[in-house]
Amino acid sequence: MERDQVRRKTFVDRHAQWDRAALREGTPILVFATRSCLMPSKLKLHCNGPYWLLKEHAGTFQLGTLDGQILPAWVNGFRLHPYYGAMPPNLFPH
Repeated sequence: MERDQVRRKTFVDRHAQWDRAALREGTPILVFATRSCLMPSKLKLHCNGPYWLLKEHAGTFQLGTLDGQILPAWVNGFRLHPYYGAMPPNLFPH
């Protein structure tokens, strides 16, 4: 069973849609809203955020709001997109 898990992990890592280099701690990111697919619309927002990226563990990320609060749920890396707009100063220590 362990060999199958390693094989699946290498497949997922090789075909990952998100860029690991762009998702570093302390960078601003957007989170894809998975519920937006239920009611599709051209003018509807498909991402939430921006948030600060705080920690990474095994492809999941902990996020912080612009107000300085830490979100309790960790987010899968496939849902994250880099944010390139202007941001206020980061309130979280690196």
